[in-house]
Amino acid sequence: MPEQALPGKIRFKDYMELFSFGPGIFGFVVFFLICLATSLMQLANSFLLTEWTKQPLQEQQKSYYPGMFGGSILAYIVLCILRAAIIFLMVQTSTTNMHNAMSL
Repeated sequence: MPEQALPGKIRFKDYMELFSFGPGIFGFVVFFLICLATSLMQLANSFLLTEWTKQPLQEQQKSYYPGMFGGSILAYIVLCILRAAIIFLMVQTSTTNMHNAMSL
Protein backbone atom coordinates (compact mmCIF):
# COMPACT_ATOMS: atom_id res chain seq x y z
CA MET A 1 0.00 0.00 0.00
CA PRO A 2 1.55 3.38 -0.96
CA GLU A 3 2.06 6.06 1.63
CA GLN A 4 -0.29 9.01 1.66
CA ALA A 5 0.45 12.56 2.70
CA LEU A 6 -1.83 13.97 5.35
CA PRO A 7 -2.85 17.61 5.35
CA GLY A 8 -1.70 19.79 8.19
CA LYS A 9 1.22 21.72 9.58
CA ILE A 10 4.22 20.71 11.62
CA ARG A 11 3.81 22.11 15.10
CA PHE A 12 6.51 23.18 17.54
CA LYS A 13 5.46 20.23 19.70
CA ASP A 14 6.42 17.90 16.83
CA TYR A 15 9.92 19.35 16.69
CA MET A 16 10.26 19.00 20.46
CA GLU A 17 9.22 15.35 20.23
CA LEU A 18 11.74 14.74 17.44
CA PHE A 19 14.60 16.25 19.41
CA SER A 20 13.59 14.41 22.58
CA PHE A 21 15.03 11.35 20.80
CA GLY A 22 18.31 13.20 20.23
CA PRO A 23 21.45 13.89 22.22
CA GLY A 24 19.59 15.65 25.01
CA ILE A 25 20.33 18.87 26.80
CA PHE A 26 24.09 18.46 26.41
CA GLY A 27 23.74 18.42 22.62
CA PHE A 28 21.63 21.56 22.67
CA VAL A 29 24.10 23.34 24.95
CA VAL A 30 27.00 22.44 22.63
CA PHE A 31 24.99 23.56 19.60
CA PHE A 32 24.03 26.82 21.32
CA LEU A 33 27.66 27.54 22.23
CA ILE A 34 28.83 26.86 18.67
CA CYS A 35 26.11 29.17 17.33
CA LEU A 36 27.18 31.84 19.80
CA ALA A 37 30.85 31.45 18.85
CA THR A 38 29.96 31.66 15.15
CA SER A 39 27.99 34.87 15.68
CA LEU A 40 30.76 36.39 17.76
CA MET A 41 33.33 35.50 15.11
CA GLN A 42 31.18 37.18 12.47
CA LEU A 43 31.09 40.31 14.63
CA ALA A 44 34.85 40.08 15.16
CA ASN A 45 35.40 39.96 11.39
CA SER A 46 33.36 43.14 10.94
CA PHE A 47 35.19 44.81 13.81
CA LEU A 48 38.63 43.87 12.44
CA LEU A 49 37.74 45.13 8.98
CA THR A 50 36.40 48.40 10.41
CA GLU A 51 39.54 48.95 12.48
CA TRP A 52 41.76 48.11 9.51
CA THR A 53 40.04 50.62 7.24
CA LYS A 54 40.18 53.37 9.90
CA GLN A 55 43.99 53.31 9.87
CA PRO A 56 46.06 55.65 7.71
CA LEU A 57 47.22 54.21 4.41
CA GLN A 58 50.77 53.56 5.64
CA GLU A 59 49.44 51.63 8.63
CA GLN A 60 47.03 49.64 6.43
CA GLN A 61 49.95 48.35 4.38
CA LYS A 62 51.45 46.46 7.33
CA SER A 63 51.35 42.71 6.97
CA TYR A 64 49.62 41.80 10.21
CA TYR A 65 46.24 43.26 9.19
CA PRO A 66 45.64 40.83 6.30
CA GLY A 67 46.93 37.98 8.46
CA MET A 68 44.56 38.80 11.32
CA PHE A 69 41.62 39.28 8.97
CA GLY A 70 42.40 36.11 7.02
CA GLY A 71 42.75 34.12 10.24
CA SER A 72 39.44 35.40 11.54
CA ILE A 73 37.72 34.53 8.25
CA LEU A 74 39.22 31.03 8.38
CA ALA A 75 38.02 30.60 11.99
CA TYR A 76 34.54 31.76 10.94
CA ILE A 77 34.43 29.22 8.09
CA VAL A 78 35.53 26.40 10.43
CA LEU A 79 32.86 27.38 12.98
CA CYS A 80 30.17 27.46 10.27
CA ILE A 81 31.13 23.98 9.09
CA LEU A 82 31.23 22.72 12.68
CA ARG A 83 27.80 24.22 13.36
CA ALA A 84 26.35 22.53 10.27
CA ALA A 85 27.93 19.20 11.21
CA ILE A 86 26.55 19.36 14.75
CA ILE A 87 22.98 20.09 13.66
CA PHE A 88 23.23 17.34 11.05
CA LEU A 89 24.38 14.83 13.67
CA MET A 90 21.67 15.95 16.09
CA VAL A 91 18.93 15.47 13.50
CA GLN A 92 20.40 12.18 12.30
CA THR A 93 20.60 10.83 15.85
CA SER A 94 17.06 11.99 16.62
CA THR A 95 15.52 10.46 13.52
CA THR A 96 17.43 7.20 13.93
CA ASN A 97 16.36 6.85 17.56
CA MET A 98 12.76 7.75 16.70
CA HIS A 99 12.73 5.16 13.92
CA ASN A 100 14.15 2.50 16.22
CA ALA A 101 11.55 3.31 18.88
CA MET A 102 8.72 2.96 16.35
CA SER A 103 9.90 -0.46 15.22
CA LEU A 104 9.82 -1.98 18.70
